[in-house]
Amino acid sequence: MIKKEIPKPIRGFSSVDMHCHSRYSDSFTTLKNMIKKAEKERFGFALTDHNTVLGCKIKSKEILLIPGMEFSSKEGPHILTYFQNFNDGKEFYEKFVKKNKRKNPYSSTRLSAYDYIDKAKEFNAVMSFAHPFVPSQMGIMKSIRRRFVKEDLLRKINGVEVICGSLTKKMNEKAIDYSIKNNSIITGGSDAHTLKQLGSVQTFAEASTPAEFLEQVRKKQVRVVGMEFKISGRASTSLTVVPKNLRYFFPTLKLKYESMIKKPGSYYWQRVKESSRRLEKRM
Repeated sequence: MIKKEIPKPIRGFSSVDMHCHSRYSDSFTTLKNMIKKAEKERFGFALTDHNTVLGCKIKSKEILLIPGMEFSSKEGPHILTYFQNFNDGKEFYEKFVKKNKRKNPYSSTRLSAYDYIDKAKEFNAVMSFAHPFVPSQMGIMKSIRRRFVKEDLLRKINGVEVICGSLTKKMNEKAIDYSIKNNSIITGGSDAHTLKQLGSVQTFAEASTPAEFLEQVRKKQVRVVGMEFKISGRASTSLTVVPKNLRYFFPTLKLKYESMIKKPGSYYWQRVKESSRRLEKRM
């Protein structure tokens, strides 16, 4: 079930913001402040910093905290990944992610999405594609259309983030429609990069532990409730993300060239050649 409204407590359910960031990646928000707000407002969260789980060692006796990570694949798509406990997440990170990070640790890694998913499944991780309809290679749908990945990648997870607070209403509605049509696993999260945004989108399940909660996600027995940020909220996200990436200016510039110019250029050049071959066959 998916609702576009401000999250409110549901009796008998635990709620978790399944997509948020801290100072361990491209945010300035401290874990102490995140826990303080979540405990006050009575919701849990899954910390999904970019390409790391190191902040997930946090604990709370009052709210549900789920170890997670937002992985940036070599091909482009971002994959939200959730673990039953911190030790599993840390072992997975140390074995497969850490060595594949680039100079900008928040950007795309050297690890293929296909290999990543196969390895994460060995740790019984639950996964979904973050912001699937965002108009860049960070979204799975754009990557498929541009042939950076094949459509079979969708089926390897069959999970999508249906409400992402940082996207527009139209983008999220496309994700909702896709999930209904394909009976997908669903998650929802704020994609908060500021403390104010945290908890604006929550996923509800009848569970009291991370393992129980993730099992409910896997069984598709969850509700996602929340709203998109206003324009000012998306602007504040940009003002947070950009300074955090400035220290990696030149590595980031190189990656932006490869992802926004070189890869799309190769795609469109291939389309031109295919069109030319079709015209030659007709003549």
